[in-house]
Amino acid sequence: MEDINEQRFRNGEPYLLIHPRSYEDEKAELPVLRKRAKEDFLFHQTKSKEYLHRVNTTEDLPSFCDQINASMNAADPNEVEAINREMGEWFISYLVDNGYAPQMDSVLIKQAIMSSFPHVGNTKEEGRTSAFFVFLVFLIIPSNI
Repeated sequence: MEDINEQRFRNGEPYLLIHPRSYEDEKAELPVLRKRAKEDFLFHQTKSKEYLHRVNTTEDLPSFCDQINASMNAADPNEVEAINREMGEWFISYLVDNGYAPQMDSVLIKQAIMSSFPHVGNTKEEGRTSAFFVFLVFLIIPSNI
């Protein structure tokens, strides 16, 4: 998938998106998911470093940032909305299954999410380079893996 999306990036096309599996469908495989976390983190960190190198060596930075944003903007906003909803459902199912009570601890859970996922920019409001900050997250957020 990474190779396909890299080619789509070069062609100025939106990345292909993957819908998450439901928590129930994935529950038995969570130990494998956790075990793979370090490898996946390092992969994304390496990709982020590659993009940083490209930023530092490109002659036309605005065009490069436009190209990043064009690929990150999904072809179908409804698909993005569906994936976001599916991720929310997965997350709540995970919390409930692991002893949390979102209906009782919603403020605490929101605070934990905000601490784990700091603001990295809003493409629609902050312009062309903000999409790139998503890549920087993999370089600056300390890992718990």
